[in-house]
Amino acid sequence: MTRVGPITSLVFSVVALAMTWTSTACDRPVAGPASRRSAKSYDADYLSALAAANQFCQAWRERDVDTAKALLSDRIRRTFSNQRIADALSGPSNPRHAAYEVSDGNRGPRGTIAFRLRLFYRYAGQAQDRIEAPVTSIVLYRDESGAWLVDRFPLLTEPDSPEVIVR
Repeated sequence: MTRVGPITSLVFSVVALAMTWTSTACDRPVAGPASRRSAKSYDADYLSALAAANQFCQAWRERDVDTAKALLSDRIRRTFSNQRIADALSGPSNPRHAAYEVSDGNRGPRGTIAFRLRLFYRYAGQAQDRIEAPVTSIVLYRDESGAWLVDRFPLLTEPDSPEVIVR
């Protein structure tokens, strides 16, 4: 019989341990978004509201006032003048609308869904460009026709004076 040296014995132990660990790890699902359990439920309404929020924010980023206005609720259109809405959506030339991030939607009262929203602004023309991205929210609701519309947007918070509002 041949004797096994301490190095060979160590190699066999490491290989056996690795095989045990690998077989155990293979029995578990791979960590990732699809395998994590979530308490939230995502249904067709949630996805439709999220798609509408993204479409609205993309129009904001591109300063596409017409597309964004088409996604605003009647309440916002009655509360703010057309000029105020256009100014909020197109914004000044500096800072530029750089990007947006919509996440973490929560269902609210009367069928609304509020998403966390981060609007990224890029200030140009300084020694270094500065980027700001405050965390806010965007709230959508489903109208009578079934369309998801923006009912609250951080740039449209203070109503116009009463004489400007068209009811």
